[in-house]
Amino acid sequence: MYEDFFRSLNLNEHEAMVYELLLNLGPSPVRDILKKTPALKRSNLYNVLNGLKQVGLLNEKLDKNGITLFYPESPDKLEPLLAEQEKKLALSKSQFVAQLPALKNLFMFTQERPVVRFFDGRRGIEKVALDSLTSKTEILSYLDPPAIDKFLKDFNLDYKKQRREKNIFKKMLAADTPAMRARYQNLKKDITAARFMDEKITPFQGVMQIYDNKISYITLTEKSMLGVIIEDANIYQMHRSIFEYNWRMAKE
Repeated sequence: MYEDFFRSLNLNEHEAMVYELLLNLGPSPVRDILKKTPALKRSNLYNVLNGLKQVGLLNEKLDKNGITLFYPESPDKLEPLLAEQEKKLALSKSQFVAQLPALKNLFMFTQERPVVRFFDGRRGIEKVALDSLTSKTEILSYLDPPAIDKFLKDFNLDYKKQRREKNIFKKMLAADTPAMRARYQNLKKDITAARFMDEKITPFQGVMQIYDNKISYITLTEKSMLGVIIEDANIYQMHRSIFEYNWRMAKE
């Protein structure tokens, strides 16, 4: 009845079966347990009993005739097993998040077409921005800071904090205006560098970022918030080359 539940806590099939059996029987000698578990041989049963003892679900005592009785511990002892499973799950999730970009890059290089993902709404574009924090390379960005301030000001402050904690360097290109020069006058150059393009550039109300064989776009307007991530080595290299040319031509 409870075997599946016990197995979900990382007990094996026989451990789950014997623990449930002992909950029903109470303190029992090996011979009585064997009668109820015909699929188990005596040697196998002792392995099962030892396994249950190791995880704190079983104990033993001698009866008045000197026969060893095995008895189950309280089901409260199952809680540490659940905690251990939660710990393993958290570790697996952390490993999944850490390895996913590399696995996706591996997948991407075996494909003939780019991987393109679309995102919509405020939460969608936040996901697009946060993806760059997985970068193993520097981030190259074209920015429209007034649009960012208007729609993502609080999020952007947290994003910059996380980027600093992860020590991801960023180069930024923005329009050359007095406001932009004042904005970046005290820029901390250990983690960020900024240069300025011709002030006549039309505001583009968004962000473009180049990193880790990816290009991401975020559009910020009153009518829509859209995000796109393109994963393709050739497209990445093309945009990186264009950015580096513009960087050399831009004003410090």
